[in-house]
Amino acid sequence: MHFPKHWARATHIHTDLNGKRYSFTCWGWSDEGHAEAQRLAEERAARLAGKLSRGEPLNRYGYSDRPLREEQLEIYSDEAGRTQAIITRNSYGALVLNAARVMFIDIDLPEAKPQGGFLSNLFGGKKSSPEDEALERIKQWAARRPDNGVRVYRTAAGLRGLVTSYPFHPADGEAQAILRELGSDPLYITLCRAQESFRARLTPKPWRCGAPNPPSSFPYETANAQARHTHWLQKYHAAAAQYATCRLVGHYGDTRLHPEIEPIVALHDKHTLAARELPLA
Repeated sequence: MHFPKHWARATHIHTDLNGKRYSFTCWGWSDEGHAEAQRLAEERAARLAGKLSRGEPLNRYGYSDRPLREEQLEIYSDEAGRTQAIITRNSYGALVLNAARVMFIDIDLPEAKPQGGFLSNLFGGKKSSPEDEALERIKQWAARRPDNGVRVYRTAAGLRGLVTSYPFHPADGEAQAILRELGSDPLYITLCRAQESFRARLTPKPWRCGAPNPPSSFPYETANAQARHTHWLQKYHAAAAQYATCRLVGHYGDTRLHPEIEPIVALHDKHTLAARELPLA
């Protein structure tokens, strides 16, 4: 997991042969200091301008190109001092749990379609829903080995799995294969591999709980930006407290918790309000 302490941005302006001006703004990062982050930002912006001047394609940057620009709020380490989890705030203001070795499985489900009429149900039989099918895949995986165990949660838009039996490295082939087999979102799988962490959103998306979107994103470069963010947080926390992020559906397979995983389960369930009877957001 890598969440740099320092971020800076730089803008490079390029004028082509026809006199048209292009502006490139890039972020740089560093764990050493702001000056190093600024230097990297300048280099990245200049590199983009150079590509344009040479007629090279400006490829879209993906997850593997840079670390996530998220504010670190809490860091959890084991007795040996190794980081096990980091809570960050993402671009739209929600808290995210980043786990070094505890597998979260993100499964998006299509919106439910209206059921067929009487004759359809009579002659065609009731079809399994996407949620039922996803849950069945998880149950079958849990039953494959006696020590497989997974907690399943319902989210506002799908299911979330949390493997409780043993830890994984996010970039390992076995972890990637399990995520694919259980139908995890492809972008999530890519993000896990690139950032070397499993991620789970802990608090509601603002638009689902009636809160406005944040007025600015991390880093907050001026005192005014920081003040506006603090004011937004008050509104967001008040709205988010009325919703849970997920609700436990069941624990399948071996229900024992691996010692390394148990504190992460407790942390996740506490922040998501998973045990509360609240609407999901």
